[in-house]
Amino acid sequence: MNEMSLGKVVSIELSAIAHATENLEAVEKAMRNILPFEICESKQFTRRYLKGHHGNPITTLNLNIMKKDETKLILENLFRLMDQIEKEKLILEFENFLDDKENLYIRLDKQEAFGEKFTITSKDPVRLKIKTEMWHPTPQKVREIFERLGMSE
Repeated sequence: MNEMSLGKVVSIELSAIAHATENLEAVEKAMRNILPFEICESKQFTRRYLKGHHGNPITTLNLNIMKKDETKLILENLFRLMDQIEKEKLILEFENFLDDKENLYIRLDKQEAFGEKFTITSKDPVRLKIKTEMWHPTPQKVREIFERLGMSE
């Protein structure tokens, strides 16, 4: 089978919001902890300084990874470091983490990620948007991509 029929990860976007009460460097460290050592220091996060609904300052941090070998390293690293309970949550609710274009969204607890623990959450997360590419995508085919990268080990 060729790569297109098996599918592949084509990009990963990491993003987080840092509120005025948060240490910006700590939020960036939490995000860097997701990245494997081999690529961690070479990446620069984009920062945008915004105002919240009540005029409070907010900073968004973003990083886009579009190299196939780097996306593979990131996901293998994440699944290796994620404990079995969190992987089970992801496996059991996999379809709930997909959008209508079969992009996978994983939201990790920002505070836990700072301590190098990766816990799935919906509140104040580091967000990973993982875009896949394949011929006729289905949730099962997308699941198989992530299983090959270590999600179900």
